[in-house]
Amino acid sequence: MRKHRFLKIAVIGDEGVGKTTFISGLLNPATQLLQTKTFNEINDSKKNENNLASRKIPKQLPPLTIPTDNFPDFTNAPETTTFIDTSDNTFSNETLKQVDALLLLYSNLKSYNRIYTHWMPQLRRMGVNIPIVVLKNEFPTLMPVTIDSMTSQQKGMNKDTEMELIMLTSEFKEISSTLSGPLILSNTTTLNSNNNNNNNTTSTNSSLSLFYTATYHCIRAVVYPLPPIYDYKTAQLKEPCYVAMMRIFTLADTNMDGVLDFKEMAALQEKCFGKGIDMTEFKRICLEVKMYALDDGNEEPNGNNEEINPLFSSERKTNANIANNGDVAVVENVGITRLGFLLLLKIYIERGRFETIWGLLRGYNYNDTLQISDDLLYPKFDVSVEDACFVELSSNGYRFLVDVFRRYDKDNDGGLNDSELRKLFKLCPNGEIPTSWINTNFPDSCTTDNDGNVNLSGWLAQWAMTTFLDYKTTTKFLVYLGYQGDPKTCLRVTKQRKVKKRHGKFYRAPVSDRKVFNCFLIGKPGSGKSSLLKSFANKDDLDISSSYHNYYSPTMKPSLVINSLELADGKQYYLILQEFGQSEFEVIENEKKWDQCDVLCLCYDSSDPESFSYILRIMEKYPHLQRLPIIVVGLKADLDTQDQRCFIQPDEYCESLSLDHPLRTSVLWPSSLLQLFTKVVNASLEPLKATPGFEVEIKPETFNDEFKEQISHILTAFGVITVLSYGAYKMFNRK
Repeated sequence: MRKHRFLKIAVIGDEGVGKTTFISGLLNPATQLLQTKTFNEINDSKKNENNLASRKIPKQLPPLTIPTDNFPDFTNAPETTTFIDTSDNTFSNETLKQVDALLLLYSNLKSYNRIYTHWMPQLRRMGVNIPIVVLKNEFPTLMPVTIDSMTSQQKGMNKDTEMELIMLTSEFKEISSTLSGPLILSNTTTLNSNNNNNNNTTSTNSSLSLFYTATYHCIRAVVYPLPPIYDYKTAQLKEPCYVAMMRIFTLADTNMDGVLDFKEMAALQEKCFGKGIDMTEFKRICLEVKMYALDDGNEEPNGNNEEINPLFSSERKTNANIANNGDVAVVENVGITRLGFLLLLKIYIERGRFETIWGLLRGYNYNDTLQISDDLLYPKFDVSVEDACFVELSSNGYRFLVDVFRRYDKDNDGGLNDSELRKLFKLCPNGEIPTSWINTNFPDSCTTDNDGNVNLSGWLAQWAMTTFLDYKTTTKFLVYLGYQGDPKTCLRVTKQRKVKKRHGKFYRAPVSDRKVFNCFLIGKPGSGKSSLLKSFANKDDLDISSSYHNYYSPTMKPSLVINSLELADGKQYYLILQEFGQSEFEVIENEKKWDQCDVLCLCYDSSDPESFSYILRIMEKYPHLQRLPIIVVGLKADLDTQDQRCFIQPDEYCESLSLDHPLRTSVLWPSSLLQLFTKVVNASLEPLKATPGFEVEIKPETFNDEFKEQISHILTAFGVITVLSYGAYKMFNRK
């Protein structure tokens, strides 16, 4: 939540209630001690108690700014707070636009009634949506007064004030808090603080304490505002707050049993407030929620619809311990349910403990508007990922996603079904899945089990692909899914892609730190690209019978899949295969798009004599494609191979570019598919070997350590032989 550096508070009320007196009191030199002294220390400063009574108060004062950056109990205290005097009817819409809170004063029955008949109706007409604090300026006492020495009449007056404030907060829910006391006095007197919780406290304080307390209440109302979280007109949590709290409950319920037990509640308390709770406190909370549910008759309006905001209405007198769907507020000897959690929030709101609500929200990174800030969702990297760099998941990211998968795989069948996926993504706004997943027909884009459920391998692969193509989507969803740290720790930025030059031609340098590679498939419609993608994702809806080739459904929109591969050295990589359907030429013409491509796979139907000519036309028209590593693939190799009707055959074409001969594959030949996918990954790791125009030869920059060691041994042996020969020559010459 953002820090309010500079607050502005308008002091409003009828003429003569003490607005100017209040601001004049802030002018007291002792108020400067607010920078360094605490509440109790100021109360001990007796020397300034009589200053206000002797001061001549002007009719209206200019805005007054005091330091408030050292207020206790505030981690987000503002640097300064400015009070604006609205005497002489200066309060208007323009003033309202400039302030963060309103301090409404009254002093007697007449001004009290005016709150009902004038001030609150006017504020509602003006559309006030900022905190309102009410202060009663009581008449000063002439003699020192303590609780024990108060007369029955004085006690009666104190109770009348208490009742007045209670009635105000009951009638006008937008009032954040209330307090009372004399602004001018000769000696100590009583100060009542309602704080919107119907539990008044009476203590012996100086007048200076009243100014301090009023300022404190105003700051508190701004830092922990009620309007964003609660609708006083309908007595409901506002929808954004409700959604946020349901997400918080779900994340706190680590064992996914629908109940916050002692361990989970203690962890929630520690996360949001920096301190845990003991078993005694936990049992007290459970009992309080249970009794509140029984007494007040709260229930969820529709237990079958988790998105409906339960009403906080005291007029609903049904059995509140049992909701419509049979849920209880408290499970005996276990903890509080989702319903009980909502009732607990209501208790805090009714008692004016808005800081508790905001503490929960801030603990889960919600800002003033009950949104998670973009700075957290979309963190910035120190390096430019657009400058030939790529972003991949780190080990932290993979571990977290594994934990998420296992948490929501409730039936422990090793796959996430539709219901489990919906529950998982309910943590995200509107229960959405990434848009890119929708565009790629998830879960067709990754591996699934025989029932179509997303398995762990497919789940991790899908996120690896998402991160590679749009890492900002990954960071956003990592936060929504409950990652507690900086989402950047779940990612890693690979080294910048380097380009080298040889024989006047450019080629990409070998890759050593990447684990995800991207392969584009180009070829004539009907050549078999879609079948290749399906086979790579191990989709069981692929008809492998001989009649499959007789059926063709054109690919209209781009499609991609991802899967993992383990090479002979035991290292695991992720490979993305993409085809573009009707937008293929659009992609080909966009040279910037090809920066994302590691290997270009030229696909033709070996059984169609017209198929390879399509590739030749493409390569002739778009020469920038020859700067990429290229693999030529003859698909449908299980059918009769046909000579291609073009000026050059595929084998000859590959030889002319110093490329390997076409790899003939078929979806019916799993070994050939594995050979193809492995070859694509190897070409991604060592692009030079598949780049057109470079003959296959041993290149100095690719010498391995073993070869270098062999060269070293040879040179050493040659040196030894040379020395021995020279020694023998000298010996024979002496003879």
